[in-house]
Amino acid sequence: MGEEDVNGHFDSGPAPDNVRLGYQTATQFAVYDGQLSWQVTGIFVQFGFVLIFGATFPSFVGDNGSEKVLAFAGLGVSVAGWILTAMFGSMVSRIRTYEGYWVSRAAEYEAQFRQTNETIRGSIALSKDHEVTVNGSKATMPRYAIVSSRYMLNAMFLAFLLAFMVLIGVNAWRVWASF
Repeated sequence: MGEEDVNGHFDSGPAPDNVRLGYQTATQFAVYDGQLSWQVTGIFVQFGFVLIFGATFPSFVGDNGSEKVLAFAGLGVSVAGWILTAMFGSMVSRIRTYEGYWVSRAAEYEAQFRQTNETIRGSIALSKDHEVTVNGSKATMPRYAIVSSRYMLNAMFLAFLLAFMVLIGVNAWRVWASF
């Protein structure tokens, strides 16, 4: 090898240990962010359905016979649900962006290995081409799984946003009708 600079690079490129460490770090962060986005989504879905139920049936405030109180409670829960959906959607989108970054970074490190390593590049090929061959064994993505989870998550958050917008309208009408 040649002379090492302060960043651990040799004149022929990054030191092998630095590449290996970078690859391990990138793949671990990709897995962490992937798990995190699904955990956050699971928590959101639970709260989202509770808020939809609360906005649809605002009797949780008690049965005091006041239609105004129920209407305002339903409107408040609807607005809170819309804000929660926008917040969680933004957060999950941000996490998924980091996950994509770490996968790309791992593929970059993978390309620098002296030995052929197709782990990340193979998973990217499977995602894009819907099939990959490893040691003569072909893995094919089922047709129903071709839609990217990024699109499905966006569609889910959009559905929740629309549901809360409808509930805001319905509950605003309830408030108006209670006067």
